[in-house]
Parts: sequence; C-alpha cells; structure tokens
Amino acid sequence: MTYNIHNTQIDKMTYVTALTIALEALDMAMGSVVDSETEAPVYEKVIEKLTALRAQTEKRNNADRKPTKKQVENQGIADCIRTVLRNSDAPLSIGEMREAHDQLALLSPQKLTGIVSHMADVTRTVEKRVNKYSLTE
Repeated sequence: MTYNIHNTQIDKMTYVTALTIALEALDMAMGSVVDSETEAPVYEKVIEKLTALRAQTEKRNNADRKPTKKQVENQGIADCIRTVLRNSDAPLSIGEMREAHDQLALLSPQKLTGIVSHMADVTRTVEKRVNKYSLTE
C-alpha cells in the first residue's frame, strides 16, 4: 500500500514514519488543548515524548548488528552449495547436492531447500516435477 502525505510517496508505513506524521499533526494543532492545572499546552509534553521515541526507534533501526550464530552457520552452508553448483555442469536437485558434498549430506533436505530458496544467486527450474538449482549467470 502506498501513502501520499504532503506530496511525498511513502511505500511502507514504519514506526519512524508514523511518529513523524503524528509529530507534524500535533505541531499543527499545537496550543488548542491546555492543561487546566498548569495552563500550559498539553501537546508540548506529547511532542517531547514522541520525539524521544522516534530518535530511539531510528537509532535501533540504524544499529549495525552482528549476525547470529545460525546466520553464520547458514552462510557457511550457502558457500558449500555455491561450490557444489559451480562445479556442476547441469542443474542439481537437493538430493544430488547432498550426494556431491559430505557436509551437505549431514543436513536435512528441508534445511537445504530453505537455505537455497533465500540465495539470490541461485535459479530454480522444474524438470519432470523435480526442483533443480543452478547458479545465476
């Protein structure tokens, strides 16, 4: 879904985008609601909290995260798959990949299929109802 806000196309509504829009809306309505005890505009406190929340969300989204243990393990498996496919003349099925490499033989076909499906440089073709994989040229 695409949003059009202030003549700006926004494809994805993120927390940061939503907070920015809320801050703009509050800024336009500023001063219309007054606290009965302090006679101060209520929106100033809300804007202060939302601004802090937006900064915290931006900081969290921009943080460089190190890969998890599983991601590192899966990257090693993906490298093995690339090596097997690079050494092959024809597209291979998951079973053929498992036969071609000892480390891949230890893994389940489901795990290999999951890893292969997330690899951008691998193309899947179907031959006689069997999925075959090859490296993208």
